[in-house]
Amino acid sequence: MILSDNILRTKAKEFAKDLNITENMIGFSNGWLNGFKSWNNLSKQKIHGEANSVSLSTLPELRTELQEMISKYDLSDVFNCDETGLFYHMTPNQTLATRPVSGVKKDKTRITVLLGCNSNRTEKLKPLVIENMQKPRCFNGINLHNLPADENSIAESSCAAKNKKGKDQADKHQEIQRKKTHQLFNDLSQPLKLTNITLKYLLPNTTSHLQPMNQGIINNYKVKYKQHYCQHLIRQFDNNEDMNKKLNLLEAINYLSEA
Repeated sequence: MILSDNILRTKAKEFAKDLNITENMIGFSNGWLNGFKSWNNLSKQKIHGEANSVSLSTLPELRTELQEMISKYDLSDVFNCDETGLFYHMTPNQTLATRPVSGVKKDKTRITVLLGCNSNRTEKLKPLVIENMQKPRCFNGINLHNLPADENSIAESSCAAKNKKGKDQADKHQEIQRKKTHQLFNDLSQPLKLTNITLKYLLPNTTSHLQPMNQGIINNYKVKYKQHYCQHLIRQFDNNEDMNKKLNLLEAINYLSEA
C-alpha cells in the first residue's frame, strides 16, 4: 500500500474515533503530522521499479526453469538485453549557491538505449540508441558505421529495433561459427527466424527479479553516463562556453560508449 499524508491523517482520525478521542484533543494539524512522522522515522521515498508487480511465489519456479535452460549453453553464449530511457541532457534540479537561483524549463528530450552483455562479462554489445529525429544535424559528415553505438530513428519501433539487434547478433555469432547462443529478452512482439539462437521471453513484470540487467547493470551505466556529462559541463565552464548550449546526440552517444 502506498502511504501518503492524507491516508495517514485519515487513519489516525479513525483510530481516535475508536478510542473516543475527539479531534479537538489532537487537532491532526500539519504540525502533529510532521511530529508523528519524525517520531516514527517516516519520510517520503521514491517508488522504484516493478518488483511488487509480480507474485513472489512464482519466482522460484521461473528461476529454476531459466537455470535449466541456461545450463545447456556456455556462459559466454548467454546474453541478456534490455532497454532503458535516458534524458541525455537534463541538468540537475538543485544547485549549491549563496542565494536563491532562477532556473529554466527542464529539457526532457529522451532517447531509448538497448543494452546487452553475456553472462561471464567477456562481451558487451554495442549500445543501440533509438531517437526521434530522422537524421540529427550533428551526424552531418559522420560515417554512422563508425559510431560507438548503433543508431536508429524512432520511425523504427522499439520492438523492430530489438529484432534488428537480435538478428545482427545472430549473424555475428554465425560468422564466428558458434553453434548455439541463448538470449534473454523481456519484450519482443515480432518473431525472429533464427537457426543458431534461442530466445527466451521473460514474463511481464518479472525482469526486476530475474533479469541481470535490472540487478544494477543499467543503473550503474546511467551513473557512469552522468559522470561523463558532469565532466562535459565542467569543460564548458572552464572554456567560458555558453552553459545553455545543449549536449548533442553525437556527444551523448560517445559518452554512452565510454560508460
